[in-house]
Amino acid sequence: ASRLTKEKNIPLALEALREVKKRFPKVGLVIVGSGPLESALHLVPSTYDLVPNVAFRPWASDLVPLYKSSDIFLLTSDYEGYGLTLVEAALSGTPIVTTDVGVVGEYINAHNALILPLVKLNPELEKGDHSEDREGGENHHGQNRFSNGKTRQAHR
Repeated sequence: ASRLTKEKNIPLALEALREVKKRFPKVGLVIVGSGPLESALHLVPSTYDLVPNVAFRPWASDLVPLYKSSDIFLLTSDYEGYGLTLVEAALSGTPIVTTDVGVVGEYINAHNALILPLVKLNPELEKGDHSEDREGGENHHGQNRFSNGKTRQAHR
């Protein structure tokens, strides 16, 4: 759930889905939000044979039912001021997979989320300046954070 803007890095979520689908063909991704990249993002699933696996939904003020019905909450932002959706997902009991941004390190940590370092995208999905990307898998605290903590696995 987010504004569909460059810093939210939705193409990274779609790239991850493309990889996950190789092993789990029935996997799905719901993208909730709107914004300036909405039209362009709607084109990506057809490029990577993901149309049946991706659903776009408009922003809603109450996302708790969506969190509770999801196997995981995925946040792929390059940066976040705070990350309210992370807190909402955690309070809903939804397992979290997130880049190391916003409240990660405060309320969201290796005990309640899988925290991934920021990575560069496949150039096919997004072109642009990634000079702010962190190298070496370090988070904004200078620690290497690739831990699954207590993230549960869900198989369907």
